Amino acid sequence: MGVVYVERTLALIKPDAVHLAEEIEAVIVKSGFTVLQRRRLHLSPEQCADLYAEHHGRQLFPSLTVFMTSGPVVALELAHGHDAVSRWKAMLYVSPIPQGKGSKRILRKMREPNSAHWTN
Repeated sequence: MGVVYVERTLALIKPDAVHLAEEIEAVIVKSGFTVLQRRRLHLSPEQCADLYAEHHGRQLFPSLTVFMTSGPVVALELAHGHDAVSRWKAMLYVSPIPQGKGSKRILRKMREPNSAHWTN
């Protein structure tokens, strides 16, 4: 029996889209991802600073921190074979919109600035 490698990524549903979390998750699953873990939480400024450390010192960092700590987020640990990161990025930015009730509206919302996020 061989080892199966599954790539994982963190997806965040940001504060302004949390009210659509169930619908967004349904579109994610319909697109072939597996949700390994789901957690609704309110990021502290320290957690936000850790998450966005690569942006520290940039002009957008203070407003990003204020926004991300302004309300709850939904964190999803996603898996998709060996390419979860690239598939999640593509879903947010370039992939065709999956068919189904509400899918187009939800994916458009996910693609709006500040609705969903990816990280390695």
